[in-house]
Amino acid sequence: MSSRNRSSRRRFLTDSTQGACSLGIAGAVGCLTSQNVRAEETAKPTHKIVARFDTEAARPRGIAVGANGRVYIAADRQVLAFNEAGKAERGITFDRPVRCIATRATGDILVGLAHHVEVLDADLHRTQQWDSLGNESLVTGLATAGEATFIADSAGRLVWHCGADGTIVARIRRTAAGFSSPLEYFTLAAGGAGKLHVANPLRHRVETYTIDGEFVSSWGRRSRDLDGFGGCCNPVSLAVLSNGQFVTAERGQPRVRVYDSAGRFESLLAGPEDFESNANVSANDDTCSLGGIDLAIDSRDKIYVLDRVTGVVRIIV
Repeated sequence: MSSRNRSSRRRFLTDSTQGACSLGIAGAVGCLTSQNVRAEETAKPTHKIVARFDTEAARPRGIAVGANGRVYIAADRQVLAFNEAGKAERGITFDRPVRCIATRATGDILVGLAHHVEVLDADLHRTQQWDSLGNESLVTGLATAGEATFIADSAGRLVWHCGADGTIVARIRRTAAGFSSPLEYFTLAAGGAGKLHVANPLRHRVETYTIDGEFVSSWGRRSRDLDGFGGCCNPVSLAVLSNGQFVTAERGQPRVRVYDSAGRFESLLAGPEDFESNANVSANDDTCSLGGIDLAIDSRDKIYVLDRVTGVVRIIV
């Protein structure tokens, strides 16, 4: 086979695999390693990593920052609290894995378990347990806006809108088929002006809704270019800065990037060279369930980046 034919065959296989995964048949084709081939980066990070600390946590999944400056990590069956300098302060253990975490303006912490949410105070004392969403649900993301809480349910392919006490207000999904994501990665973030932003990873886009569930707009495209989302299931994490800019994170080829409020690419914050172990784990994963990054924003717009493989937290300004 000539070098030209080999090159054409590689392009065909890569494009075919990405197309299959984006249609939601990752289980059949194994989400092959097309998402793990690193594209050449053509832009340099424009922000600076000003601090980092190692949580030393087993199976870290999520990060949140409280109004008190504490950093909360969801890891295995625990929630761990760290001070602003990265020193461990306390922890609490649950009887099943903690899948996601968020904070309220009141200082409360919301903890997502498989089928329900529990509420903690800032010192990690249990204050409330919400009703189960059902055995066919899988809670993978949490966001808060005032008294409203939004729960990403990857198994149900929808977002639950709940009141302050966990009462279900509405179910959000644009179509009857719902959102399209791997079970492990379905995330969302509340923005200003009464907007909710939901990642639709297998469709490589971010969708915006009103908090009442009305679809507003979407942006994003499948591409290995610097402004696109590569692989089978990206973005895997999403956060919103106070000025409306989006911060996104990807797995496979781990990157953290900033887009403007309309979804136009602005800058690269961190690339694969910053997440080597993460990239290696993703490269050997054909289940779309390993690796990844979680994001949180504090009240001063500092960006907290949790490496879900190493447990290291990077703080970017």
